[in-house]
Parts: sequence; structure tokens; C-alpha cells
Amino acid sequence: MAFELKPVYELYPCKFHIPSYQRGYRWESDQINDLLNDLKTFADSEPKSEQFYCLQPIVVLPHGESAEYDVIDG
Repeated sequence: MAFELKPVYELYPCKFHIPSYQRGYRWESDQINDLLNDLKTFADSEPKSEQFYCLQPIVVLPHGESAEYDVIDG
């Protein structure tokens, strides 16, 4: 099994299905705002091409049509 890094913009057309066993941890608006503010701060810092913002990895499996995935872990 191969793992690969993907930039966030490559995930925009994707749809992710979250199985019920993954729903125990839910973000509240504070956590969402913290992440969005952190991403904005990184983007505004004009990062060099070799720098990247890394989110926690997720493990997915293809689901149905292309660009649809089940989140297995993450």
C-alpha cells in the first residue's frame, strides 16, 4: 500500500463519507476556527515552495464513483 502527500486544493473535488464508527470525535466551532485561522496565517506568510502545511494523515478507500472515499482512519 502506498501513501502520498496531496495538497489541499487537490481534495476540493473529492467527497468523503464518514462511517458511523468514525463520528465519536466531533469538532466544535472553536476547533474549526482555530484550524482555519492557522491555515490563513500559513498562507499569508508567503511560504516558500518547499514549505507545506501538513494535516494529520487520513486513510481512505475508494467509495462508488471516482473522487468519493470512505474515511477509514483520521
